Formats: sequence, C-alpha cells, structure tokens
Amino acid sequence: MSANTSPVFAITPNMAYAEITATTTDRTGVTTTNVQLLVSAGSNGTKVSQIGCKVEGVSAAGCLLIFISNGLIGSGGSLKLFDELIISAVTPSTTAASFRSFNAYSDLELKTGQYIYVGITAISSGPVNVLAWAQQGDF
Repeated sequence: MSANTSPVFAITPNMAYAEITATTTDRTGVTTTNVQLLVSAGSNGTKVSQIGCKVEGVSAAGCLLIFISNGLIGSGGSLKLFDELIISAVTPSTTAASFRSFNAYSDLELKTGQYIYVGITAISSGPVNVLAWAQQGDF
C-alpha cells in the first residue's frame, strides 16, 4: 500500500475541510442532498487520524454524519454510514466558545478511489457554518 516502506510515513501531510450550511437526516446514504466531500484518497491510499467539526456561531443539537464512499457521488459512488459525532446545542458569547469536537481514528485507511463525505442533521436558524476537517497523510 505505501510508497514509503522503510519506515512507513506519509509523503504528503494533508488537512481537508468542508463547509456545511444545510442539513441531511438520511443515515442510509440514499439521499445525498447537502452531503459534502471531505477527503479523497491519494494515489497510494490515505490514512485519516481525526475527523471533527467546529461550529461558527450558535449550534443546534444534532449529529455530524460521516460516510465512506467507493466512488464520487454522481459517478456511481454509494455512501455507507461510518461514524457519527454528537453536536451539542451551544450559544457562544464573549465568554463562551462555540461548539467543537472530534473523533480520533487509529485505523481509518482509505484506498485509492474511496472518499469520505460528511453531513449534519440539525442547524440552528440563521447563517451557521459547520466546518469539518480530517488530519491525514497520503502515502
């Protein structure tokens, strides 16, 4: 799998993000409306160590949905729910931070042609941006 074998290390450190501004409640992956591409596997695969979110503003209680796909949406790829991250309702102020959380992974490895997509199940009224990131390395 790896192009660097002695020792194995990422050739290209990589940080990906997606900006999500609308909801999806479909955990089956059939409905792809409002689901955003987060990570595309590199030519020799990609290891993802963290996926999380930071809400810019008021957050509504909900979930960050994390899907893995065997291809690009619209090009024959199908979404499979991989993980979820609970988003708490938070009203930030000058003394309270907006919501942030992440899940860490020790064994999330994508092969070439696999993708990670993300969506959220709830968003408060008004313009709220949810950011998702994956700390990864391409081999």
